[in-house]
Amino acid sequence: PALDKALWDEKQLPEWLRYGACAYAERYMLDAFIKQGGDPAWMRTWSIENIANKGGIDPLDTILRLPLTLEDTSKSGKLINQAGLLVAFMLDGKCTPVVQAHQAFKDAFKNGKDLKPSLKALEESMRKNESELRKFAGI
Repeated sequence: PALDKALWDEKQLPEWLRYGACAYAERYMLDAFIKQGGDPAWMRTWSIENIANKGGIDPLDTILRLPLTLEDTSKSGKLINQAGLLVAFMLDGKCTPVVQAHQAFKDAFKNGKDLKPSLKALEESMRKNESELRKFAGI
């Protein structure tokens, strides 16, 4: 138990970002190998349709908290998918305040600084631009 606590206490990246980065790579990246005339965003479209079909985007605070559970794998799967959507919005959404907050986070990360202030600012920027996130997702 003490080892488990120490293991998790050392983590600087929040779960939404760790899971979201993986979900982005699996479900939201544009397909660079799509044939001419195909839709390079087909995975993203499919993933967002999954969110829409399961009631739409949850409150951002819920996604950022990422309360995963083994008891409700459908809910947890949707949360992970939505975390991927947040990363897609952060990387591809072209929302200037979010892009700037993401850059500040990357600079702090690169320079070995405390990540908490820049992560808090990034999350707050996403909250303030929730309407842009929804526009990006089309739901």
